[in-house]
Parts: sequence; C-alpha cells; structure tokens
Amino acid sequence: MKKKFLSTLKAYLEPLSKEERDEILRFYEERFETSMLYEGKSEQEVIDELETPRQIARNVLIEYGYGFSDKKPIEEPSDKVKSGSLIGLILFDLLTVLLIIPFFFSLFVGFVSGWIGLLSRMSVSSSYAFMFLLGFGFLWFLVILWLYDIIINFASWLVRWHVDVLKFNRARPVVKRMNRLQVAYVYKRNPRLKKWKNALALIALVAIFVGGITSVVHGVAWRFNLSDNPLQETIETKEMSSSIELEETWVIESDLAIGRVRIVRGDSSVLHITSNELEDFPVTITIDEDTRRIAVENTVERRLFAFDFFWTLFGEQPEVIIEVPEDLVISHIQIKGENGSVYINDIVTEEIIVDTLNAGVYFRNVRANTVNIQTTNGRIEFRDVSISQDINANTTNGKIDFSRVEAEWIYVNTTNGAIELRNIHVSDTPGARLDAKTTNGGITLVDVYMLWVDLATTNGNVTYHNADQSFVLDRIRAATTNGSKNVTVNADVTVNP
Repeated sequence: MKKKFLSTLKAYLEPLSKEERDEILRFYEERFETSMLYEGKSEQEVIDELETPRQIARNVLIEYGYGFSDKKPIEEPSDKVKSGSLIGLILFDLLTVLLIIPFFFSLFVGFVSGWIGLLSRMSVSSSYAFMFLLGFGFLWFLVILWLYDIIINFASWLVRWHVDVLKFNRARPVVKRMNRLQVAYVYKRNPRLKKWKNALALIALVAIFVGGITSVVHGVAWRFNLSDNPLQETIETKEMSSSIELEETWVIESDLAIGRVRIVRGDSSVLHITSNELEDFPVTITIDEDTRRIAVENTVERRLFAFDFFWTLFGEQPEVIIEVPEDLVISHIQIKGENGSVYINDIVTEEIIVDTLNAGVYFRNVRANTVNIQTTNGRIEFRDVSISQDINANTTNGKIDFSRVEAEWIYVNTTNGAIELRNIHVSDTPGARLDAKTTNGGITLVDVYMLWVDLATTNGNVTYHNADQSFVLDRIRAATTNGSKNVTVNADVTVNP
C-alpha cells in the first residue's frame, strides 16, 4: 500500500525537477516510517490520515508554479503521431517564425535599448531629476524581466507541445529546465528576494512621483521667474571681405544647451550673429581669425525636461541666428544641443554634423558632401537638399520627412515615427542605395529612384510607388511584421523577408 501510494504520488509530481520530487517523496516516506514505528499504525491507517496522492500533488504543483492535470498519472505509451496535430504544429511553427518571434524579439530589444539609452542620460545635476530617472529606470528594468519571463514561458510551452505531438518523451526534462530559467522561478525559490523586489518597486513609484512632480514644478517656477528678465539681444558683426578674396575656409560650431540655432546665407560680405538670450544664460560668441572658427555656446544645469515645452507655453524661446556672408566658404558645420531646434537654410558646405537631444532638425536648400544627424526627440525634415555622398539621419521619437532630396546613399532610422520620402532623385539619374527602418511607424515612398532599396518596419505599413513605371531597381526588400505592403515598383531582384 505504501509503495503504491508513493509511486502514484511520484507520477503526479512528474513536472517537478528530480531534486524537488525526491524531497517531497522523502517527506512522505518519513511520515510513514514515523507513524508506523512510534505510533504503531499500519500503512492503511497512515494512508487514511493523509490526503490522496492527487490532492497532495495538486497542492504541491500549484505552490511550485506548475499547472495540474486531472489526467491519469500513468498512461500507455504511444508512438503514433496524429496527422491533424502535426499539421497544426507545422502551421503554428510558420506563424511563430514569421510573426511571433520577430515581434517578441523587436519588443524585447526595443525595451533593452531604451533602458540603456535612459541610463546614458542620467548625468543630471538636479537631485529630483535623478530621483525620477532612477525610479523610472528600475521599473523599466522590471518590465524587461517580465517580458523575458513571457518569452521563456512561451518557448517552454512551444517545446512541450512539440514533445507531446511528436512523442519525443526523452526531451521532457528540457521543458523542466526551461521553466527554471524564469525570473518567477527564482522568486519562488527565494521568497526574500521577491519581497525585496516588491519593496524596491514601491520605492521606485514614490521616487517617480516625487521626483517627477517636483522637477516639473521647479521647471515651471523657474521659467516664470525668468519672465521678469525678457530676452536680450546681442549682435556681433565682422567684415569678411578679406577671407572671401583669399578663399579661406571657415567652420561653424554651435553648442547650445538652451535655444534654437539658425544658420542662413546672407547677401553681403558681413558676418552677422544675432543672439536673443536670457541674462542668466548668455551665449558666448567666438570669431577666431587664426583658426577660422565661428562658434556659439551656452550651458545650463537642468537637463531632464525639454525646455522647448516651457517656452512654447510661457514665452519666446532664445535663439541664435548666424548669417553667413554670401561668398564665404564654409567647410564644416557641427551643431550640438540639448533643447532647441536646428534650422539650416541656403547653405553650401562639405560636411554637416548635428547631435542634439530634444530638437527638430530642418534643412532648406542645402548643398553638402555628407550629412550626419542624431537626435533623440525630434522631427527630421529636408526640403530641396542635394548631398553628393551620403545622408545618415537618426531619431528615436520623431518623423523623418524628405522631399526633393538627392544623395548617393541615404540611411534613415527612427524608433517611434513614420518615414515619408518623396521625389528622391529622378529616374534618369538614380541614387545608389536607400535604407529606411522604423520600429513603430509606416514607411511611404513616392517617386523614389534608388537602385538598391531596403525598407523595414515592425509595426506599420510599407507603401512604394513611382510615377515612372519603366524604372527598374537592381534590388528591393520591403519587410513589415505587423502591417500591410503595397509595393508597385519593378526590380531585378526582390528579396522576400
């Protein structure tokens, strides 16, 4: 009787690991020995006192985080594979490969990348801002762990289904080992760790609330206090006729923590720099004839929130306008910033580099060899732009919108935003290559004449039409995970994702 009781219980406890199962069986075996040796009970009397093996197993499996099945613990083995189950398995495998795995992978990678990006922005001077980012970063990390558990749980279920359908019983231990990879399993084995996690999550919520609200209130109050000090205008000019005659090349550098920057072409030989600035945050203007360098810069300690928002609500935003002499040669433009849009109009140069945090980037009638743009929160918009070599434009949160643009190689990338490209080259003189990628947003191409086109989005539609249907691309790849494709262009090679 004892032997049958324990063997039945062992069969019901099959989902557990060998160590866990042996521990439970050892406990009940000792229960039998103690009751029979010291209390003089028979095996049947001990069994009558205990719950049934099924009830014991049900409670244990639920405690360990496993499901419980009412199926008999011992079943006749069968090597016969059901055709209906096999067809369903194959179809689901195709769905998994084409949709589910790319979706979970992109979601997980997106959250991890965002978390790393958040950590890289935590060099803030305000203690309240740091408190907010620290709390938000911890909760973000918990979401990543939750997504990880979902992925492991799905993979475990998928393997278990394959084992059941294909009758590959020797692989069942793999499922058990996969379950132990879950963070939830670690919490179950270490209840104290779970308590610490819950306590830290509560502290993180308090930090987000206190740090976020306080930072916003301080930011608004700070801007209201500045309203007593309106923007002041500072103007610097320099006659550049000698540099123009000698065809000297100059560079323009801008590093503004607060304020927009505009670089425009003038109609005289005078360099004209106008700064509409705050008294507490003056702009330093440098015109160095030795290094042939034009530079503007200011600094501010606050970095958490976009000041564009506050100036939009409460007043005019600081701005620096650099009016370049008509015939002055500019070889290089480098713009860094934190809060303020970038405008470049009617400029001819060799290279443009823009690296900003919270700002839109707008080009109008620009000619250059290369352009490299990196912004975190902002739109990138080009109109009538001609680049002889390559364009590299990246934003995390914002739309990328190009119209009447030429470049040999174009790479555009955004995480949260649509990509819209219109009138890129003409069919007689196409560009070499276009790569357009976004995670959350559609991709629309109209009259885009590039020989090699690679389009990819996770959540969005892909549309590509050209008016000149006789134009044939060398190669095209258009991929979307969750969206439709409407591509009518012709290509020698079409790569199916």
